[in-house]
Amino acid sequence: MNVEFCKHISPSIYDELKYSFGTFSYVYSKEWHDLLEREFGWVTSGVIKRDDQGKLVCFLPLVRVSVFLFRSSYVALPLSYDTSALCKPFYSLTENEISGLLSSEVEIRSAKLLNDFHAEILGYSNRIDLASYSDEDLLFASFHKASIQRKINKARKNEVQVTRGCSDLAMREFYEMLLETRRRQGAPIYPDTFFQSMRDVFDGSQVFELYIARYKGVAVAGIVTLSSGSTVVYAYGASRAEFMALGGNQLVMWEAIRRSHRAGLDTFDFGFTPLSNVTLMSYKRKWGGVEVPYYKAVAGKNNGGRQIRREGRLIDFVGSVLKLLPRQIYIYVSKLIILKVA
Repeated sequence: MNVEFCKHISPSIYDELKYSFGTFSYVYSKEWHDLLEREFGWVTSGVIKRDDQGKLVCFLPLVRVSVFLFRSSYVALPLSYDTSALCKPFYSLTENEISGLLSSEVEIRSAKLLNDFHAEILGYSNRIDLASYSDEDLLFASFHKASIQRKINKARKNEVQVTRGCSDLAMREFYEMLLETRRRQGAPIYPDTFFQSMRDVFDGSQVFELYIARYKGVAVAGIVTLSSGSTVVYAYGASRAEFMALGGNQLVMWEAIRRSHRAGLDTFDFGFTPLSNVTLMSYKRKWGGVEVPYYKAVAGKNNGGRQIRREGRLIDFVGSVLKLLPRQIYIYVSKLIILKVA
């Protein structure tokens, strides 16, 4: 076996990935890695493992992130919470193999508990097993009656309409709602070009989908889903506070779930929720499904991981400041925060 670190992933390695693994999640693709570099300056490197015949059997994409003035670490992978090593059956990358190549710490975010690593739970997701429901009525009946079913029915009664599509208008509507939502939450906002790039990169592949709920022609809620194989992930959501009572949030989510079920996909994943966000976690549970933990596994000399948290007094203070900043300064400061948190 041969394990090596590739500072830059060559086109030939991406070609090998397609040959060795066939289909795999977009987070391992050249298109996604190019997008991360273009939007955030994150250059993707990687650890690869070959068998005795020289065939690629494992691939772990990494991005180097500066944490403090004189300290950096590798992350697999920014803006993702499930990027463990892509390996062929019966193969794996061990903590010793990774730490033997790199002097910096390596943080691997994964929905699987990696046995050979020091790990801690970062948060949870809820996953609906779509394949277990023979029809939409049974799927709908599995949702919380008061919080979800009645809100969906209320939105229909109010003639809220949901459309799917990534037109320039829909993208602008979604980003304006996202700006309002993230600012209301005291959370950093992603650049608008990030979403435009995702749309353009995955155009025609059905990886990127945008759903918008409108009331009397006004966009009131929207979500972005990202697909990988037979799984659809709720990735980003936004809404207008003054219209939340209409039930548009629930209706737009139901439309994405319903469409995924009709398409014969196996799983709808509600995406990562940090441990500190108890309210959001409670809301996602009301959609049913199974709660799945997300882990942070660490390899490296110190084996302690980056000490960036999503809760605490400092985070609360930063959030309160973000709510008060003028729009352009808020967008600029948000990008600086995202570059640190990855």
